[in-house]
Amino acid sequence: MAGMRIRRTKIEPDESKPWQNARIARPLRIALDLIFRHAPRLHSTVGRLRMAVPDLDMFLRRNKIKIDALKAECRRRRNWGVRLGRLALELVDPKTDTRPKSELRTIMRFGGLRPTPQLSVHKNGEFLGHANLALEAEKVAVEYDGGLHDDPARRRHDKKRRQRLGEAGWKFVIVRPEHLATDHRVILKRIQLARQRA
Repeated sequence: MAGMRIRRTKIEPDESKPWQNARIARPLRIALDLIFRHAPRLHSTVGRLRMAVPDLDMFLRRNKIKIDALKAECRRRRNWGVRLGRLALELVDPKTDTRPKSELRTIMRFGGLRPTPQLSVHKNGEFLGHANLALEAEKVAVEYDGGLHDDPARRRHDKKRRQRLGEAGWKFVIVRPEHLATDHRVILKRIQLARQRA
């Protein structure tokens, strides 16, 4: 069929379980497939990681799979795409709560940065708010504002929270959907400029 891509891979007997008159994949196998399906080189390495890591983050948030078990399974594999899979597993962090934030964090990690997702910021024992992706040493918060942030009440909430954090010395890089659709180097440059101002 036009537009359909077919990939064949070996499935071990213990990677699936009976369900009605068929078999379905166990969570560990699904996680592996989420990694390996990005193997075709239709995109750059960072482009494929921008898809693979959010897939894994969201899946691991909802499924009780130990990341160490997944890494061990990936190490013993020789599947097509296993090197990309191992790299993706080094970038996974299920604390990131949405796909766009996960993609943004992946871009930052690919750029050599190590942001902390959902950092709780306090000053003198008072909770000021969360920073989506925090570069704590420089007090730079990189935040994704998707469609939900267009709601007036949400905008007011964000403004107050950012004002409190700003008074504590934090700088912000706000990334919108149209920014995330651009070359990742543009986003990294904006972050670098904010770090220089910090």
